[in-house]
Amino acid sequence: MESDVKYYFNSVKQLTACFSFSVILLFSFAANASECGVLQLQTSRSSGVSVDSSTCNDPSSISIGTVFNVAAKGRLWLKSIPSEVDAPQFQMICQNRGESTVYLEFSDNLSPWINQSKLNNCTGWVNNILSCGGTAGEKKAVTCVLTYAKSKQSIQSKTVERTTSVKMRSLKSLLQETIVALDKEEILNVIRPELESCKQVNQTQQQIKVSWLVKNAVVQELDINVGNKQKDAILNNCLETVVKTTEYPQSTEAIPFVTIF
Repeated sequence: MESDVKYYFNSVKQLTACFSFSVILLFSFAANASECGVLQLQTSRSSGVSVDSSTCNDPSSISIGTVFNVAAKGRLWLKSIPSEVDAPQFQMICQNRGESTVYLEFSDNLSPWINQSKLNNCTGWVNNILSCGGTAGEKKAVTCVLTYAKSKQSIQSKTVERTTSVKMRSLKSLLQETIVALDKEEILNVIRPELESCKQVNQTQQQIKVSWLVKNAVVQELDINVGNKQKDAILNNCLETVVKTTEYPQSTEAIPFVTIF
């Protein structure tokens, strides 16, 4: 009997502790979400998007009360702003594949803050994916994907140094190749999850190969191997945008990149 009583009180104590932690976490998210500068609009990666209502002075900053108009075939791309607190970075992509504008209102207090009551026939967040119908009754017209990632380390641009000495030039060339190889791996580690996000938000599992060259930090000869470029034009545009808006190191030599995902 005494052991049963102890077990009962220990269970209540554990439940109380879990509830208290949940409440603290909830209010922590609510407080953060109400402040400007937690989320930031990626203007270079968004298309067909305008801000209808915002309480922030900076138009790229997102807070509770922000409303986005996402045009037909438009894409909204948001990223969290790194903070001093050791927290995972995340990004959200919302793709409107419907034929009319949808309104995404960030008015919920909990992450990811999208007010689903203002959307049509939403599935709720399943495996960090939200799917909703269009304003004209289309099924799965709007898809949002939430992904978490490590903090992105800034990639420093490196200039190729040249010398008249053949021996020194060979040494410099060797060093340059090592640096570029390291930069390529860093860049691919950053870019792959974002390319995967394009696949997720466009609800496709097809294997895709993307290859491109970078010279003087500019993308050249980009080739995206998707099944049907006309049918998958929205997916193709998302992938192209990711590749072209990524930061690259300065180099007078053309650096090849290839990734299959």
